[in-house]
Amino acid sequence: EIYEIDREAFADLDPYQNYDEFKNFISDNNMSTYAVKDSNGNIIGYYNLEPVRNGDLYIDSIGLKPQYRNSRKGYAAIRQAWDNITEYAKSNNAGTMSLHVDKENPKLKRMYEQFGFEVKETYDTYYDNGNGAYYMEYVIPNDVIEISESSVPTQVTDDTFPVVDENSQEDVHPNQILA
Repeated sequence: EIYEIDREAFADLDPYQNYDEFKNFISDNNMSTYAVKDSNGNIIGYYNLEPVRNGDLYIDSIGLKPQYRNSRKGYAAIRQAWDNITEYAKSNNAGTMSLHVDKENPKLKRMYEQFGFEVKETYDTYYDNGNGAYYMEYVIPNDVIEISESSVPTQVTDDTFPVVDENSQEDVHPNQILA
């Protein structure tokens, strides 16, 4: 299901030809993948995080099913994912978070700017389809927060898939979502 969301969200940008390539890309890059659920327990999106390197947490991708984009429910889900990503970054001593945004998607760029990201670099050609990208960075505030075990997402394994519920900080582990 996560692969299908990725295909829908990044149809013209994705280099993956099939599920195995998608799964191998995540594994080869030591990424952690998290599902985003709505209040009814339905998976509506996901995000991929690379390991923290040199104090930076790189967000490889965040995707939502098409019917949740540009909606309150979708924004609430992204907001919850954002809060969890930020907590994860802080708990792993990251000072910044970064990502790339397709230059052809000004709405998405504005959303990340609202979250506090700033454009650090611009690439005329970045994606396989020839589109350019903005490299954006967010400096994580130095405020102190308490992190509980249940609020820090858990890395995906072949047997479980951590799920972020938009209304809860708890992780739910349904069986074999990726299988």
